Amino acid sequence: HLDCQKKRKGLTKRMRKMLEEDKRAAEVEFAREFFREFWPDNV
Repeated sequence: HLDCQKKRKGLTKRMRKMLEEDKRAAEVEFAREFFREFWPDNV
């Protein structure tokens, strides 16, 4: 039972890390879109 809890804790930690990376990636993507909107290449 204790081992199961430990595994779950590790899983949540990994999930949290994945979510953080996903959020960061989304922010980068948003910034990219933002710059593309306001500073188009064909200026």
